[in-house]
Amino acid sequence: RLLQQRREASTLVLLRHGQSIWNGLDNRRFTGWCDVPLTVRGRVEAVGAGQLLRSRGYKAKNVDVAFTSELQRAHETCEL
Repeated sequence: RLLQQRREASTLVLLRHGQSIWNGLDNRRFTGWCDVPLTVRGRVEAVGAGQLLRSRGYKAKNVDVAFTSELQRAHETCEL
């Protein structure tokens, strides 16, 4: 006899970090693994992404886990 288990759907959200000082409009550099910080615009983008997710029903309290790279711009984007 098969046991039926209730499965809950999971949601995967992928989000790129905000603008960094190297990939701003003036520099247009690919930063790769260089650990450069976000610009003010990058912070605004990160906050905006969070607002967009909340407006679509995603709440921070419902996030089980968040993965980022080791770079400060990724960590900061996740925190904002």
